[in-house]
Amino acid sequence: MYVVAHTHKHFSNKGAGLRSLLDIYLIRKKIHPDPEITSRKLKELGLDLFEQQVSTLSSDLFSGNELSGEETDLLGYITGSGARGTIKNRVGNGIKASGGGKWRYIMKRLFLPMEIIEEDYNFFYRHKILLPFLLPYRLLRGIFTRRAKLTDELKALKHF
Repeated sequence: MYVVAHTHKHFSNKGAGLRSLLDIYLIRKKIHPDPEITSRKLKELGLDLFEQQVSTLSSDLFSGNELSGEETDLLGYITGSGARGTIKNRVGNGIKASGGGKWRYIMKRLFLPMEIIEEDYNFFYRHKILLPFLLPYRLLRGIFTRRAKLTDELKALKHF
């Protein structure tokens, strides 16, 4: 369950690589998790369909079976993601998750929800009076210390 959840996290953000499929295949083949418990827990997490898709793909891929069209598309996304995912995938998935549209995505990237502030900017979360300074802090940090990442994200945004 952990491997499926972790793979889904990467898959839905920047993309997941072939290693994820291999991990799922080997766990299914060597460990034989209890299908009833696994199925119930994955359903609770909303990952049952995703698990079914990647399990079928990994099984067909590493067993040498012919892939369906849907599996070929999924494999294309995975192999195109490299080992750690791509900025282009992150932006595309972010636009889809935000309800579509570049501007909505940009606004969500600029004005973060409190859950992300708590996780990534704990100082500002603990000292909420300083929250108005978070956006200028992030913009300046992006320009001066993370320029390459910021540039890559802006270039990827042009493709959508």
